[in-house]
Amino acid sequence: MVKSPSWLAKLGTLSLLYVSVFLTRIGFGSILVIFPYYLNIPLSNSSLAGIIIALYPAVEGFSALPVGTFVDLGGRRKAFVAGMTMISILTLIIGLSNNLVLVGGAHALEGLAAAMVTVASLTMITDLTVKENRGASMGGFDLANLAGYGTGILLGLSFLHVFATNLGYSFLVVSAVMGASAIFVYFALHEPVHSSMEHGSLRGIYETFTGDVIGILPVWFSLTVVLGFFLFLPRLVKNAGVTDLAQSAPLILLALLVLGVGSDKAAKEFRGSAMGLYSLMLSGGIATGTVLAGISDDLGGVQAVFYSAAIIFGGLGLTSAWLLRKQQSLAKRAVDLNSSGSKPI
Repeated sequence: MVKSPSWLAKLGTLSLLYVSVFLTRIGFGSILVIFPYYLNIPLSNSSLAGIIIALYPAVEGFSALPVGTFVDLGGRRKAFVAGMTMISILTLIIGLSNNLVLVGGAHALEGLAAAMVTVASLTMITDLTVKENRGASMGGFDLANLAGYGTGILLGLSFLHVFATNLGYSFLVVSAVMGASAIFVYFALHEPVHSSMEHGSLRGIYETFTGDVIGILPVWFSLTVVLGFFLFLPRLVKNAGVTDLAQSAPLILLALLVLGVGSDKAAKEFRGSAMGLYSLMLSGGIATGTVLAGISDDLGGVQAVFYSAAIIFGGLGLTSAWLLRKQQSLAKRAVDLNSSGSKPI
């Protein structure tokens, strides 16, 4: 019989996971700021810029389920360390050349590596927690995600000044930090104790949802899409001929803060399974938002970008309100039926 690790050991492993995910997102956050100045994309082709930026979160979202199978078969620790190592190597490649095809390909593969880190982290959180506190642990994971994005954006702003003559050095610094982190994790992280292999599916996830969770999903998704719009701000600022991105940073950080509060609230109210899907929706929403922002910019400029974001958020927000109201109505009817059924004839 395998002895379960103490709560102190579990806390140490969870802290290591949070820090590692935080460092992973720092890389993507800094890339968001630096890409508009690093890549040679014409100002009139914002759609292409949006697609390049979206490659990372899109591949991360699409590869989440197959990566989950790999994590079950190959082990959590192996996938986690491999993902961090891949991010370090791919970031190094991006820093060596700003060739659009090379950078786009490496950036997309970083999404696969990020999925390995994310899915392995979520799986280990499930291994190390019980149902009663799993939601809070997943919420901590999402806050580490968003804090990493915010820190990366601030770091990217400083890199624009420090490495103004050669922005490729920025990626070399991030690569070195990720490489050192991967080495540390290799020695510090141990495979957690877990039960026999369980292969999840989308259907299995959906079957655990309550009506409240389903009702709030459109709001979650709209928030992540709007976040994708905000993450496109550095490109808009560059198109406007502004060299100092400091004015756009507060708006992006505000969007991250709002999303972070939302994820923390969700963690307290919903089950861990819903928080797992929320993390996948974060990737899909950001990818959708950046692509739509690029298309909107090409079609109507900055105003079209913000109008589109407002319409998407408003529409999905109303959808959530309708779903929640319908769910409450159905729940009330169910209570009334149960009450009438229990009365004697």
